[in-house]
Amino acid sequence: RFGDGEFEIMAGKNRAPFQDCDENLSEKLKAAVTTDNENILIAIADNYGDLNIYTEQYAFGIREYMTEEVRAFHSSVLLPNKVYYNAYMFKCYLPYKDKNGTQNRINLIKRIWNQRDVVLVEGNQTRTGQGNDLLDNAKSVRRILCPTKNAFTYYNEILHEVKKVSTENMILFALGPAGKVMACDLISLGYQVIDIGQLDIDYEWYRAGKEMRVPVPTKYVAELPPAEIEEISDPKYANEIIAYIHG
Repeated sequence: RFGDGEFEIMAGKNRAPFQDCDENLSEKLKAAVTTDNENILIAIADNYGDLNIYTEQYAFGIREYMTEEVRAFHSSVLLPNKVYYNAYMFKCYLPYKDKNGTQNRINLIKRIWNQRDVVLVEGNQTRTGQGNDLLDNAKSVRRILCPTKNAFTYYNEILHEVKKVSTENMILFALGPAGKVMACDLISLGYQVIDIGQLDIDYEWYRAGKEMRVPVPTKYVAELPPAEIEEISDPKYANEIIAYIHG
């Protein structure tokens, strides 16, 4: 899933607060977004045409970002004849005017890991599924915790830990741009990998009935200014952690 943060890194600019621009990462992202590996589905945000399905606030943010210069850059790195999928698959609540289909979209997403052994590769304060039922139907959940900021710096260490896991597991990434390129490496090694991004935060807003971005006190919210994250005492979550790469 490629969003504005990935495209800005490819353009040599900083945008995402959790990953500084890096030339090596930029080149890896450019290679990933044009991959011809038929086992890899690349998704981009559906920002290029009619925005009527989105809330006014969300559509305004898209229009503000998608300048002529940005559109031209996107066109320069995307392949005109390649089929790209929709990166908003895992933003199933907040962006949309019509919220009535949210639960159905959540139910469909949860089928992806139904009764599968799941390994989450995520930031150390992301806590996907902690405190909610998002992953309750997985057969098992384990976690590899990584630095929330500049995870790409620790690319080799993270990849080393993930490769200890059997290819029978489903790998879920919530690790920003670093996760996109690592997913491509792992798929080439026979893993099934899905970049779920900030699905959990969108789900938290849905559960709370919020219609704007608000802090979730115990979780890192990438789309809001930095804030203090509350510590948690959750033995189940703690027992799911199989590796911790410290920044």
